Amino acid sequence: MPTHLHRMVYAELQKILTRASGWAGLALSLLVPVVVLIGMSWVQSQTTGEDALVLNNNPISQMVQLEVLTALDWSLTIRNFFVLKLILLMVTAQLVAGEWKDRTLRTLLVRPVPRWSVLLAKFLAVQIYAGICVAITYVFTVGPAMALFDSDADIGPASLAFLVTWGTDAGVIALGMLVSTIFPSVVGVVVGTAMFLGAELALRGGLQLASFLGMEGAEDIGPWMPGNALDAWQGFSTGWDERALGGLGILIVLCAVVSVLRFERTDVP
Repeated sequence: MPTHLHRMVYAELQKILTRASGWAGLALSLLVPVVVLIGMSWVQSQTTGEDALVLNNNPISQMVQLEVLTALDWSLTIRNFFVLKLILLMVTAQLVAGEWKDRTLRTLLVRPVPRWSVLLAKFLAVQIYAGICVAITYVFTVGPAMALFDSDADIGPASLAFLVTWGTDAGVIALGMLVSTIFPSVVGVVVGTAMFLGAELALRGGLQLASFLGMEGAEDIGPWMPGNALDAWQGFSTGWDERALGGLGILIVLCAVVSVLRFERTDVP
């Protein structure tokens, strides 16, 4: 491992935090718990009375468990919907495909460092950034929720889900790195990744259809595929799926290996 790697990572992290996309991710990470807590506080205010919001003759406040676990659940769901994942993909694309298109990547490659270390530094920088985003959402959800709502619920599984979310972020980053070695533009990376995930979703649907039609083993493939792996964080409420977690590990390693192989052989102008 190059001794200068930590300096390279720091330099790449500085790039992220000086761009609008980087600040947008941090702002949205903070906005998510704010929206969740405001929403839950509003629901709490809908108590019985003439002005209470009712659904099927029941106050809405009685239909939602106002506790820390609910806040964490809502924050996770909103956070992982698609916007923050898209920002992570854009940040990744800017560090690789964007610098490739702007012809600034070559200045890094002419230095006496292995090419793979340049790519690794970019990956680690985005992963650290993703960790900061996850931590912001978690801290600003748990702290205020504990102050606002009484709860005896076990938040351990939900807290673990935030850690798994960081792992699924690594999957998005690794996939973005791979696509960035194919398309030398940020827009190309976003579109290319969307097309890949769309094709993967169609393939999973085809496997489900094949399983319904009696093809043995078809239903065993889907849980290992990238789309399911990137949703592994959902296991805290439905039960952890070892196949999704395994698929996530395979996705990260496979994307990393192929990205390095392509990056080593790519002629950067």
